[in-house]
Parts: sequence; C-alpha cells; structure tokens
Amino acid sequence: MNRIPVAYWYWDVEDGEPFLAPNMNDTDPESPLFYLKRSLHWMDEYGLKALIDLHSGPGSQNGYDNSGRRGEAHWVDDTYPANRENLERTIRINEKIAQTMRQWIDNGEFKIDTLYGIGLLNEPHVCGYESWFSLREACLDDFYPKGYDVIRKYFEPEEAAVVIDVAALDIKEFNDRFPSDQYQNLVIDAHHYQCFGNDWVEGWGGWGLHLGEACRYRHDVNLSQLPVFTGEFSMAATECQKYLSGGYMTPYEPGLNDVCK
Repeated sequence: MNRIPVAYWYWDVEDGEPFLAPNMNDTDPESPLFYLKRSLHWMDEYGLKALIDLHSGPGSQNGYDNSGRRGEAHWVDDTYPANRENLERTIRINEKIAQTMRQWIDNGEFKIDTLYGIGLLNEPHVCGYESWFSLREACLDDFYPKGYDVIRKYFEPEEAAVVIDVAALDIKEFNDRFPSDQYQNLVIDAHHYQCFGNDWVEGWGGWGLHLGEACRYRHDVNLSQLPVFTGEFSMAATECQKYLSGGYMTPYEPGLNDVCK
C-alpha cells in the first residue's frame, strides 16, 4: 500500500488563503488532479494499492509546514465546540475527495482494487498534545465518526478503508469508541517516532528508553480493537541534525539546543 498525500486546496480555497484557486480539470497539466490521476493510473498498471491521505487541514491541524501553515494550529482550538468551521469544512473536503475517487473509478480510470482507502486527515495533533488543546472529543467523537459516514456514502466497507490518524493519542483510547458492527473497515494510521524532543537526547533514559518505548508501542498495537498500520516511522534516535529542527518544532541554531552538541 502506498500513501499519497494530497492538500485540501486541490479542492477548496477560501478568500485570504495563499493558494491558487482549485483547478478541477483533471486533463489539464496545470491541475494537481492531473498528476494525482496519473499516479493512480501507474499504480493500477503495476498492481499497487493507494491510500489517498488528506495531509493538510484548513487552519492547520498541527502547526507543521506540511499542513500548509507553519506555526499556530487553528483547525480546532480552545474555541471548540462553538467554533467548528474548519472541522466541518474538512468533512466537506473529505466528501469531495471521495466523489473524485468514485468518479474516476466509475469512468474506468483505474480499478476499485487500486484504492486501499481514504485517510481523513494527517496528524491532527491539536486533538492530542497536552501542551496544545487536547481536544480529544473533536477527533474521537466528532470528526472521525462524521468523516467515516461521509466516505461511506461513496464506498462500501468492502471497497475501501476509512483511515483515521492516531492524532498524538494513545492507541488504546480508540478502544470501545468504534464498534465493529457500526464502523467496518476502519483503520488506524499510527506514526511512530523516537527522536523528536530533548528527552530522547539528554540521556536520562538512554537506549533503555528507546527499547521500552518500542515495546510499549507493540503492546498497544496488539491490544487495539481496530487494525493498525504504521504509516510513518524513523530509525533515527535523535533529531540532532542541522537540517532538521534541532529541537522539537524549533529552527536549528548553533548552540540553541545544547544537548545536541
């Protein structure tokens, strides 16, 4: 299975956002949909499977550059649930993605077997990190159930998986929330890194910390009631590299992060 990241602005741009207006002509080489469709043609030709992964959310779901906006994350924030505009907009974008995939399959652009599934949103960390908003209910009780339902309007469970990101939460927090009779072919995408942040570098845990965390992750995956795959991981033990962040979400500066010396 191959994960293809796509941006929300392929389908939806509002006034004030720094993106070109969507070009929905998938025969136009200036449209990102032209290249998305071409990649699915190639995958169909060689018998590969594709996960279409919405990698960015309006307002930024994590503050990373790959969300389309670096810095503050306002996909949801401490104004939720009164303000859920970006969350609702993302659900509408999920529907547009599902419509596009369904149209291409029905038009014979590629076979249904080529599509593994649709990922609702990459790393909505605002739902998980304590230092942010920890809005667990925004993902677990709101966005994920509604996103699942909108994908199922276009794809039956046997046709495509609906993939939900672990969202910086513990895998076990998903247990008992998504009963299998109601949420079929729902899969967790867990990203596992053991390198970001000073705790991995300062030596208080050393390699024992790394090994213990790897064992804990395996234990959580084994106890999950939903299927889990690791969509991202790294073998790096620290982020002490000039062209990485040099400290979690901190630009590299010589001497800024002393533990990386």
